[in-house]
Amino acid sequence: MSDAAVYVALVMGLPLLGFIYYLEHKKRMYLLERYGLREEPNEIVGEKKLIKGLFLSLSGLSLTFVPNIASIMNIEATLTLEMLLIGAIVTCAGLAILISGSILREKSPSSPSQSSFELDEN
Repeated sequence: MSDAAVYVALVMGLPLLGFIYYLEHKKRMYLLERYGLREEPNEIVGEKKLIKGLFLSLSGLSLTFVPNIASIMNIEATLTLEMLLIGAIVTCAGLAILISGSILREKSPSSPSQSSFELDEN
């Protein structure tokens, strides 16, 4: 029965995620066309990546360690191989995003005059 829940999550979740990315892209293109917004500076993009990476890393670690903590509290929970594998993949993805976010923050210009998040005056 648990495999059915995973399949339903994949079948329903992936198209929903794609639709959300599509709407975000359309919003960005509209703002670019309408107001002439430029790209966000690396510092802001790096900060967003750090938050996303931290969230993914903590989610992956919680998938791995929550069954162990639950068994200490006398709650019946076992860590299966699938859960361990998913937790490891999510943790590694979060760490990769954390590393790329820190690289972007290091490459960002330190002076505020070089910020490219401005409106074009037409």
